[in-house]
Amino acid sequence: MEKALKAWLLHLGEDEPPLTHDLRRLLPLLAARGAVSSDWSDLGVLTVYAVQFRYDADPMPLELNRTAFNQRVNALLLQVDQLLKLPSPLPQT
Repeated sequence: MEKALKAWLLHLGEDEPPLTHDLRRLLPLLAARGAVSSDWSDLGVLTVYAVQFRYDADPMPLELNRTAFNQRVNALLLQVDQLLKLPSPLPQT
């Protein structure tokens, strides 16, 4: 999901997305570029997984509805995939 958000930023003209795993940091950057990213703000909670599962040997489990979050992530990935097939908007100056 992190890579999809960064691809979306690049598509919107971002020169270099930040080196971060923090989804809560990437989503506002999309909004600053004019994207409607508020629809996906609930996915910021998954940042914990992005960091814990990379760097912690024994991550703390979160109480999430996996099915619901999997559906949300798949919907986001589908949206980004469709956006990337469109011509990129002009970069902001």
